[in-house]
Amino acid sequence: MIYRENITPEMQEKWFSGIEKSYHHSYYIIHFEGKDIGLFNQKNFRVPGEITESGIFLVDEKLKTSYIPVIASLTLIEGAFFAMGETESFVRVLKTNQEALNYNLNLGYEIYEGKNDFFILRMTPESFLRKTKKLRKAIRNLYGNSLFELFLEPIDFQLGYAPFFRDLIYKIPEKLIEYKKETDKSLEVRINIDIE
Repeated sequence: MIYRENITPEMQEKWFSGIEKSYHHSYYIIHFEGKDIGLFNQKNFRVPGEITESGIFLVDEKLKTSYIPVIASLTLIEGAFFAMGETESFVRVLKTNQEALNYNLNLGYEIYEGKNDFFILRMTPESFLRKTKKLRKAIRNLYGNSLFELFLEPIDFQLGYAPFFRDLIYKIPEKLIEYKKETDKSLEVRINIDIE
């Protein structure tokens, strides 16, 4: 996150009201050992002419140095590239945040553009696969294939997000779908991603 000033409750409310009716801002909960421990955000998702950006937020600062964010990041990236068909991903990182810069470079992001106080990093499926090959193999040996789960709940249908995401889900190759359950007010899908 580039913004570093104090965020007031009023600022938070204003921000939330601006995104609550847009499927171009997505949030993915990181669930581990029965707890919600953080989330990924995706901004400008499939907005023509805009750069899609993503970021990770963790509830507990101690988790930042564990293996959990790495596994969660790999799972989300694999889901975006190899299930949802994305062709590139961007993140913004402050030039002074060496830890975040190294983290993203090790995932396969490359410096795309430098601004005054931050870098824009870009990743493609090819740069991701090339940079993370050994890491993904080690994780698969320990934990198996990545499982990417997506849930559309009644509120998603009420707000009108569901058709957009349902169309994306229907484009996922059937061989990757491990589980799918759909009603008129919910959709749950589990995608088993097996790539080398």
